[in-house]
Amino acid sequence: MSDVTLNVERHESIRLGVQLSLSAIVWLLFSSAIAIGLGISENSLLLLAFGVTGLVHAVGSTALMTRSWHHEQDAMASAIALGLVAITAVVAMESARRIVLGTHENPMQAGVLIAAASSVILGVLATRDLEIANTFGNKALFATGWLSWTSAMLGALTVVGASLTMLGLWWADPLAAAFIAAGALTSVLLLHVEQHWREH
Repeated sequence: MSDVTLNVERHESIRLGVQLSLSAIVWLLFSSAIAIGLGISENSLLLLAFGVTGLVHAVGSTALMTRSWHHEQDAMASAIALGLVAITAVVAMESARRIVLGTHENPMQAGVLIAAASSVILGVLATRDLEIANTFGNKALFATGWLSWTSAMLGALTVVGASLTMLGLWWADPLAAAFIAAGALTSVLLLHVEQHWREH
């Protein structure tokens, strides 16, 4: 295969990766807005945590994509991590308060559906994005794919937590919310470590 053919293939693959990342960002913004709205209306800390962390991931992915060619991924990752540290602290405190006080939530099926849809859609987009990123060594695509994959996993956790809450286990909502925030933060920290490992 000639160098020209390889360059064309690389260009087309990376362009597809960018399109996949942009699609994930659009879905994250859409689903996060719905999750936050449902969380407020249903007094569900779990849906609020899922929506807010998804929003942070969307903003972070956008920043990583737009600044990728200026070698500022580390600064962006640090900013995302700091934001998630604050979110994790707030969610953890609110989760503990609700568990101690026995505050009951009543998430509806709409919350489960949006989380389940996010898990499937983002999982598919992230898998392909990561394949392209690993094949061509593109850091920006890897970072956005990683964040999308994390959001997909957090969506699955949200489905489990909301379903348990609907079955009467009221404590599952605040407990799962704490795991959502902690999981989002851990994922960004692991991404930061992984990116440094690749460089060295």
